Formats: sequence, C-alpha cells, structure tokens
Amino acid sequence: MAPWHWRGLAAATVAALVLTWAGAAAAAQETRPQGIGPVPPEPTGILVNVPARTLYWYEDGELIRSFPVGVGTASTQTPSGRYRVETMAVDPWWLPPSGGPPVLPGPSNPLGTRWIGFRGGYGIHGNNNPASVGGVVSLGCVRMYGPDVEWLYEQVQIGTPVTVIYEPVLIEYGPGGRRHLAVYPDVYGKGRPEPAQLLAELGLPADTVEVTGPGHYLLDVTADLSGRPLKAVMHRSRPYIEARPVAEQLHASLRWDAGQVWLDGKAVPAAVRDGVLYMDAEMAARLLGAAYRWQEERGHFSLQGVPIYLNGRVISRRAVGAGRHVLVPLQEVAEQVGARVEWEAAGSLARVGGHSVPVIQLDGTAYTPAAALGESLNLRVYTTAGAVAFGYP
Repeated sequence: MAPWHWRGLAAATVAALVLTWAGAAAAAQETRPQGIGPVPPEPTGILVNVPARTLYWYEDGELIRSFPVGVGTASTQTPSGRYRVETMAVDPWWLPPSGGPPVLPGPSNPLGTRWIGFRGGYGIHGNNNPASVGGVVSLGCVRMYGPDVEWLYEQVQIGTPVTVIYEPVLIEYGPGGRRHLAVYPDVYGKGRPEPAQLLAELGLPADTVEVTGPGHYLLDVTADLSGRPLKAVMHRSRPYIEARPVAEQLHASLRWDAGQVWLDGKAVPAAVRDGVLYMDAEMAARLLGAAYRWQEERGHFSLQGVPIYLNGRVISRRAVGAGRHVLVPLQEVAEQVGARVEWEAAGSLARVGGHSVPVIQLDGTAYTPAAALGESLNLRVYTTAGAVAFGYP
C-alpha cells in the first residue's frame, strides 16, 4: 500500500489550526483594565471615580485612556461634583497649606511637573512620590504618575469638563459595549448599593455573578461551537452555554434533572434563563472531551469538537475540521483499535499499522487526517460535516 499523501492540506490551513485552547473561568480582576469605564457625563473630558482610584479620559464619548491615581484621605476627601479646568501650569510652585515658604519646581516639589486645577486649590497633578499613586493619601487633590499627567495635560484646556464621582459599585462598559459589574472599596465609608440592585436594573438575575471582592465582573458573553454561534450567559461568574445544541452537535445524551444537566450520564451544573437551558461551558467541554478556549478580551468562548465513531460507538469528540480534511487524535484512535504508534522524523510523521501517516501537533496533541489513519489500519472511513466514523471492512 502506498504511503498516504497530504492531498491539498495546505500549510496555511495547518498553521491556522495551531491554536492554544486554554480553559479559564471568567472571574473578577483586581486591575484597572484599559478600555473599560463608566458612562461619561460629558462626551469629551475627564472623569475621576474616587473608590476606583482611576481617572478616565474621553473624547467624543469614547474612552481613550484610563490611569491609576491617588485621591484624598477620608478626612481630606477629593470633592465630588462637576467642574471645569480653571488653571493650568507647567513646573508649578507649591504653596504648603500649613504655611511656610513656597517649594520651587524640582525633585522635591510634590506637584510634579504639571498642574490642572479644577476647583480652587484642588487639582490634578504629578508628584514626587510615585508609590502614593493608587492610594487614598492626598489632601484632596488627584495624584498621577509624571508621564501620565504630562500626557493628559496636552489633551485639556481651560474649560475642559472635570467630573468627580463616588461610585463603589457601578456598571462599566468595555469594547463592543460589553457590560461589567465594577466593585471597588468604599474608601470613605459612605456605603454602596447592593450588586443585585444594579443587576436587576439591567434585567439580569442576582446569580449572574458571585462578588468575592473588588474587581470587574463580566456580565455579557458570547460563544460558538465549532464556529456556530450559540446562546451564552454568565452564571455565578462562569460562562454557560445553551445545552441542547451542544448535546446534539457532539452526539451526547442529555437529561435535565434537579438543577443539573446530565451529559452521557455525567453531571454538569446548569441554569435556566428565560426558558432556555444552559450549562457550565468549561465543565461540559471537559466531560465531553471537546476543546475549550476562553478569550477574555472579547468576552467570548469557543468549544471545538467533532465526534469520532468506531463501529457505531463514540470513542472521542476531539476531531477537528481542516478544509476538506478531518483530523483525528492519532494516539487516542490507535489505542481503541489496538494499534501501535511509532514516531518518525522528529514527530512530523508516524508509523501505524506498518504505514507512515503525517502528524500535526495541535495544543500538544498529535493529529492525523482521518483518511490517512483509516488507510493505514485498513478501516473504512466515513466523514460528514458533523462526525467521522471508522469501521472494519
């Protein structure tokens, strides 16, 4: 029997398949991520949220950049309100509030190299103590890192809107309008709304997220199964996917009972939203042997899997479509038929049943075209868009 050849499995197609499928729960992050912020009160201007210790710069309603800042202490609070830039200065002098001689520009000046005043003696400025940025430390002013305030200084002018808010819990928006529940410390002890209250205003159930501390909790998520879009929701801070289409496409039995989905007799946590049954996407993928990939920056996750049959029995769901070909996990299928795999040519070829087959590494697993493996093992091979089946002659 002649060795099986690639028959049009182009290098570009193979390269496009080399993906890292990584499972990760969508949890809160104690960061100040770029691109996520509150709805601005002004299309263009500065917004400061004191509990977040973050300054946001908007242009035409779009969040351009956000910066960590230091804010006033509980006894010398940064004043909330809507203001405008009143004064601006490069290399400002500092007049100590307690009196004493003015401090000239230089390394010992606590205002740094820029001053943007927005209400009397309150302003946004640099500082000579970078470690204080991000803290509740000032006499009421907003402290920034030197390069950050120098960048901001070039964007503003006298009259630019400056809004200071005190919102420990609020809804923030990211790219594509994705919503996040943002939770920050109540640094001034003013109290904060219950997250469930804000979720209810959005028409979301309280169990959409589990608030475990400060951070950003994703509320909107999208999903696909082998490229086919499916409904998805967040439930207890984890992405859930519509259950029935997954079971149908991956040829799994499905049963709903006592708050759980049973896939091929294995339990998966489930939830019902608006009459639609959802299940934990990562757990379902793991139990069914499908690949799972979470793309946090997009708020999107993918399941990838095509069932593999041997004499009418599902032995795997890890087949992958590649143009006109279907790739199957070599070792997994070979073991099911009792065949030995011998590696050749630094892993780019393998011998199975005495014949060479090409090998493609996908996320650390060796795959080979189903037709090549069937030919080497003298098995009949049937492939469709939704499954691949091996059978004995």
